[in-house]
Amino acid sequence: MDINKLETDFRITLQSNTDAIFSMALIDLLEPKNMIQLLETYTPLLKARGNEAAAAYFVSWFSSVPLALQYSISANKAVRLTLANLTVQIFPVGEYHQFSFKITDYETQDAPIAEAERKEWRNQILAEFYTEATKPLFERLAIESNMDIGQIWGQLPTKFNYYLANWLEELENEGLKANLANDYHALAHELKADVFGRKKNPFDVQIRWVEDIRNPGKQMRMKNACCLYYQVGTGEYCYTCPRLKEEDRAEKRAQYLVK
Repeated sequence: MDINKLETDFRITLQSNTDAIFSMALIDLLEPKNMIQLLETYTPLLKARGNEAAAAYFVSWFSSVPLALQYSISANKAVRLTLANLTVQIFPVGEYHQFSFKITDYETQDAPIAEAERKEWRNQILAEFYTEATKPLFERLAIESNMDIGQIWGQLPTKFNYYLANWLEELENEGLKANLANDYHALAHELKADVFGRKKNPFDVQIRWVEDIRNPGKQMRMKNACCLYYQVGTGEYCYTCPRLKEEDRAEKRAQYLVK
């Protein structure tokens, strides 16, 4: 997988950001004091009411890493993404702050040609990534932010389902599209729950739909879990938040349409 695509589409770079106000190897975030430092750095930048919101937003940024892995697997050239091989960077962009992930050693592994061997290769890479990287990172994040671990994992399906739908609609390479669909099915339905340290595979979710706020009569995906925007913005839930009552969602829709 081309490093330029990683940087453009997944915020993974070979470059150190000279404007970074926070930079740390992901593996070092497993230390309580370092995770606390990340949260205490990001919470005021986000103008969040607490570390829980900063944790949810961090997961949203971090989701680009498992998305990159998923795409690279489907492209039959898996990128080596480990906690030791990635450094998180927070840097200013205008009035806001963004994240990138610097990869120390850019290495890829080609998929086997035979279908059965490729399935084994894919599932092993996915299992190792979620067991050895994502699981310990999320568990430390949950402890230090006091955010529910299930809600942390719940942020990922929202991003994955959004990007998968876009890829399947926009890509022209039919082989890649087939791999993306099949490989995501494997992630959500073939990996055992203990890979994630959960009672249920967190990607095995039912997509829920609501009326599109911009296009009446059309549907849009509801978020899988609350992103805690209400602790950052105006105190209101997002239109697609699963916590929002249907009458409040209808009111938001009506208010939008009269603008």
